Amino acid sequence: MGSVFETVEHSVDLCVVGGGMSGYGAALAAANHGVKVLLMHDRSVLGGNASSEVKMHICGADTHNSNANLRETGLMEELRLKNVYHNPEESYSRWDVLLYEDIRFHPNITLLLNCSCLDAEMKDGRVVSVTGWQIQSELYHRVEAKWFSDCSGDGILAPLTGAEFRIGCEAKSEYDEALAPDEANDDTMGQTLMFSVKDCGKPVRFIAPEWANEYLSCDDLPQGLKGHGHGWFNGKVGYWWIELGGKNDTIHENEYLRDELLKVVYGVWDHLKNHCERKAALDNFAIDWVASLPAKRESRRYIGGYVLNENDLETGRQFEDNIAYGGWSMDNHDPAGFHAVRSGRAATHFHKCQPGYGIPWRCLYSKNVPNLLFAGRNASMSHMAMSSTRVMATCLIMGQAVGTAVGVMKKNKLQNPSEVGGCIKELQQTLLLDDAYIPAIPMAIPEFCKEGKLYEESGNIPVSSIEAVRDGFSRQVGDVAHGVRINEGDRIVYEFATPVKADKIFVAFDSQLNIDIAFSAVSDRVNVMPKALPREFEIEVKVGGKWESVLEKSENYNRHYLLELDREIEGARLNINKFWGNSETNMLYSFVIL
Repeated sequence: MGSVFETVEHSVDLCVVGGGMSGYGAALAAANHGVKVLLMHDRSVLGGNASSEVKMHICGADTHNSNANLRETGLMEELRLKNVYHNPEESYSRWDVLLYEDIRFHPNITLLLNCSCLDAEMKDGRVVSVTGWQIQSELYHRVEAKWFSDCSGDGILAPLTGAEFRIGCEAKSEYDEALAPDEANDDTMGQTLMFSVKDCGKPVRFIAPEWANEYLSCDDLPQGLKGHGHGWFNGKVGYWWIELGGKNDTIHENEYLRDELLKVVYGVWDHLKNHCERKAALDNFAIDWVASLPAKRESRRYIGGYVLNENDLETGRQFEDNIAYGGWSMDNHDPAGFHAVRSGRAATHFHKCQPGYGIPWRCLYSKNVPNLLFAGRNASMSHMAMSSTRVMATCLIMGQAVGTAVGVMKKNKLQNPSEVGGCIKELQQTLLLDDAYIPAIPMAIPEFCKEGKLYEESGNIPVSSIEAVRDGFSRQVGDVAHGVRINEGDRIVYEFATPVKADKIFVAFDSQLNIDIAFSAVSDRVNVMPKALPREFEIEVKVGGKWESVLEKSENYNRHYLLELDREIEGARLNINKFWGNSETNMLYSFVIL
């Protein structure tokens, strides 16, 4: 392998293969906890299906449950708010750079772009190294690591390491899933080629390529498109139902499927422009961009310590080793994809799950390769469960759990991810301190914090109400607010009878988790800073009878802060100076001394 081209050697704690949203989360979370990480990604930009190469909007647990306060916090919320602040124009190139800079300039991360994993070295059943080919540099990169996380979507390390995996649908009897087929099969959900259009302000013509499919009648296209449905062409996305591949091998036939999808995309646009009953509505529109990389929904899924299944989602099951959650409906696409909708069948079947169902740690590590972890659509789920967990916000928070767990393993000198079960509470509490949400698990509040005198300086907030900021929950859960209403000028104060040793201060604000904030083409989403989020605030501590500032923000766009103190203090004070807008909520969810 190395006889002609140079091989560059790397040695790290964790090698993450795949730089989609789950890989981004795994690499960044691990690095934030002191782990030396190498992220190997086979494309030139990070983000996977969310990148400028594909332009698929990020969905999550909140998307089908917009009033349930289920938006993913932690790294996902940090990224959402960072994008809203830095990229209000919704530029995909700027979005790519936001992901890039988080990874590329982190001191604990080595980033290899355009590097495709093609080999793995095993010893005594463990992964010793992986090797990737960086095509434009003409270099091999060999990466030795203690732990490996496959976030590649297609699960490339499964065939390279002998890790157990499966493709397709389980039989109904395997997990007693009512929605599964009677017999197991290899069917998957297909892949989509996204496209965008623009309004040129004047009539423009479209001449279809000779190889494009022909759809001369509206009857050739799905019912929802017949005679209407053009208004949402806003230059951002195309149609998700331009989907093929569920009856094919979505990995090894990827090039063929892309070519077939191109024929459909240009054929659909030809119909809209030249043959549709309402073609005049698109006289001024031109096709602006067509992806060359299909957005894939499903391929390999690993077998882990537990396989999450349909029943877990329907009942909203919570596990002792919960580390993440989901809430997107079981969105099971017909494997025939575009051919299904053309024949009058439903392209997708939505099956409700219980919003906020738990995802256990055991779903994120290999059953038979001891040092192999994974996150994303390749995690240990049945086909039916994966039809919900596959959406990218859920994938990212699984990735954050993996990266954080590796930090816990390094700290506690553990060898295998299966051992994390013995310190699962530490992992859960670490995730909560990083503002992740784990249903039904509160943050552990020290006794000295609970016993401190807590009040609002002007007396505007009743003492009984203000206790909610130290109840261990940093968001509204169901009908319980778990927070207190705040206004500009409020000062939330802790006083301690005697000085206390404070390691950290945790604060969580209101970024309006009940609304849909996203960088996407979906018209009912917003891409502006949440009005209820403080724009200007300050945190002070009292030492030697005097107040001193330890954090001051004038252009805040974060929901939470974990401030390192490691000192004795007599009190702490949070000063709310200005919000991003006028809102009736303006909640403070947590202000905790740890």
